[in-house]
Amino acid sequence: MDQKHVEITSHHLLHLHLISLPHSIARAKNNLHVVLAFSPIGDAFRERLRKFPALVNCCTINWFFSWPADALYAVGKRFLHQVKVDEFVLNEIIAACPHIHSSVRKTGDKFRRDMGRINYVTPTSYLELIKTFTKQLDKCATAVETSKSRYDTGLEKLNFAGAWQ
Repeated sequence: MDQKHVEITSHHLLHLHLISLPHSIARAKNNLHVVLAFSPIGDAFRERLRKFPALVNCCTINWFFSWPADALYAVGKRFLHQVKVDEFVLNEIIAACPHIHSSVRKTGDKFRRDMGRINYVTPTSYLELIKTFTKQLDKCATAVETSKSRYDTGLEKLNFAGAWQ
């Protein structure tokens, strides 16, 4: 009796599956969302739009604009908080980063007007600015520490040599 019950159950499940398959497909079509992210830099984006016109005709395109100054400041503060410098200097560095980014963007606009070429200044380039700054600061701090150590060692040797006279 158990085996007959299992066969009936599997038969009913197959029947339910066949009935619900079109419904499941319809729900998936109605609720499926695909996010594509392309960089507008270079010819690759233009080429993709030429090859696949549905990207323009059947899609919603969201263009992301530049970040406001307060967002740039907040991001700079978030990523630069671990830098080991005086608090006053750190606040000045954090305040300078949005200024640098916005001045590069303005210069890029001038470059486009004067030369007809586009220079993209994106949030990613702002993050690269911060990353490059922290790397360079670490590199310079290491060089200063090495020089200080050599200077201290030289002073010790001079003091030692002077003690023998």
